[in-house]
Amino acid sequence: MRWTDACTTYPARWIVVETTGDKERGDIRVVELCADGCAAKHRCRELCLLHPDRTFCFFHTSYPKLDFAAA
Repeated sequence: MRWTDACTTYPARWIVVETTGDKERGDIRVVELCADGCAAKHRCRELCLLHPDRTFCFFHTSYPKLDFAAA
C-alpha cells in the first residue's frame, strides 16, 4: 500500500506501519490503528521489540508524506 492510499483509507488516524519496500515510494503495510499518538508509540515500540528484524513506525494520516528519518 502507498502512503497516499493509507491516508485516504484511514483519514485523521494514528497508524502503526511496517515498511515493505522502497521508503522513497512510501510502500507500507498498515499494522494497527491506534486511538492516539501515545498508543501508537507504545504499540510501535512493542512491535520493534517482538520483531527486531522488521521496520515499524507510527504516523498520523494527516502528514502529507512519510518521513522515516523523523520517526
